[in-house]
This record gives sequence, C-alpha cells and structure tokens, in this order.
Amino acid sequence: MKKRILRIIVLCTTIFHAQSQGDIAFVGYNGDGDDDFAIVVLVDIPAHSTIYFTDSGPDITGTGMDDLAEGVITWTTGSSEISAGTVVTFTDIDNDTNAAYGVSVGQIERSKSGFSLAVGTSGDEIFATLGDPAQDQVSTWLAGIEVHNHGRPANFDTSGLIPGANYLVIDTTQSKDGGEYTGVRSQKTADEYRRLVNDQTNWTTDTEDGEKFVPFNTSNFTFLTLTVEGVNSFDMGVFFLENKKITTDIGEIKNVYNVFGQCIENQNLTQGLYIVEVKKKNRLLRYKFAF
Repeated sequence: MKKRILRIIVLCTTIFHAQSQGDIAFVGYNGDGDDDFAIVVLVDIPAHSTIYFTDSGPDITGTGMDDLAEGVITWTTGSSEISAGTVVTFTDIDNDTNAAYGVSVGQIERSKSGFSLAVGTSGDEIFATLGDPAQDQVSTWLAGIEVHNHGRPANFDTSGLIPGANYLVIDTTQSKDGGEYTGVRSQKTADEYRRLVNDQTNWTTDTEDGEKFVPFNTSNFTFLTLTVEGVNSFDMGVFFLENKKITTDIGEIKNVYNVFGQCIENQNLTQGLYIVEVKKKNRLLRYKFAF
C-alpha cells in the first residue's frame, strides 16, 4: 500500500557546512603579475571557518602535501556566515609582502611560503583543503584547478577529487596565463554549477596576459527558485513514498535532488527535504517534497 505523506513544502531553512568535496569551486586564476585566483562558495559557510590552499598535490596518504617546497595559504572566513553563491577573490598571493595581498572576505596568512601560480610551460595546480596540508592534517580535499594538462599530480587519487565534477583541468596549451569562468550564474542548482564551473569549455582563457582577467567578475551565483507550479499544495494525492522511493501520479519523475542540489538515486531515501523533477506532458516541472 502506498503511504501518503506531506506533499509540497514551500519554504525551508537549512544550515550548510563546507565539509564536502565541491562545496567551493575555482572560477578564476591569473598566473601573471603577483598571482590571483577566485572561488565561488556553493553552500553556506559558517563564520570562523578555515580553508587551506596549496599549489602542491597530495602526498601518498592524502593527508599532506607531496612537495614540501610548495606553499600553503590559510583562509579564515571571518565573523559572518558566507552565503552560497558568493564569489571570493584572493589577490597578489605569491608573496605576503605585496601591497595588495589579501582576500575579499575574511583574512589570509601563510602557514608555509612558496605559493606561486607558475603556469608558463610547466603548469601548476591549486587545491583547497580542510585541514593544513603542511601539518599532515587534511581531512577533505574540497576542490582543485589544474592549469595546463600535464597530467595529474603523482598521488592525485588520494585526493578523491574527480575532473569535471570538483576538479577543473585547463588544458591543450602550455601557457594559459589566466582565465575566468564565463558561463551562466543564475537559476541553477549547486550540482549543476559544479558541472558547469569545472568544464573548461565554459571558461575564457588567454595565453599571453592573465592580468586582463583581474579584477575577476564577482557577480553572485543565484540558485534555482522552486515553485509549486501546476499543483494544489493541499492535494493529498500528488506524491507518495513507497519502499523508500518517491512516486507520483502526475507525470514521470526524471530526477531527484537533495538539499545540497545534488542529483541522487531515487531509492533508499532517508527522511528529509527533496526536489523532485517531473515531466508532465511536454513540460518539466520541479516540486519540493518532504517526509
């Protein structure tokens, strides 16, 4: 027997924590001048969080950095929560004596010197981590960007990152001096943004002048606003939960998303809020559903 449950939830309040891969993504870099990069925050980040950036790949254990000659930057996010969709820029980060050295939100400092985006003919990477890689304290490799496809770092697999999902590869030439994400920034889920931002075809790059991208575009990313279009929110017969799977009598379920915007399998669901994408005739509608 199908179990009828609460159908459509119009409003919700959820606190997210930057603890998972893909919670941030790189949206800009400049390997010329004094080096710069930018990230987008794809979940709300609590106040007083700390994220590390290094231009070294992971070591064989995945808890530290493989090249101890590379650098580490410590970013402390500040006293206020950072909202999902915020773009954060890191300026002149190759040396903390630079006049403009800093970050647009919070504070940065070096826990290890030697950070440099040496994109030239050799290429370079930047990784974001939870836990200090210089102290073998990494618990999560959050995201990464690789400038020039010279092959993954030796111990890349220990990071758990996946090119195209939470790791961006800018390839095909030996000198992409700078680049910036130039794709859409509105009305997508966090999962869709991860795929878009980590696809180099949605970037504009330059082989001669990375400085042309600075200052980076800091327009916020806005997220899909869901509506209860096409149904009466008091109709008890819209959605059902059957054997931990969402079913409906109004059309074909195409996708199910969790509260993080990640597309998930419609099976073995646990109690919570979901976004259900339903094909009804020639229309694709999205509904909020909770049990």
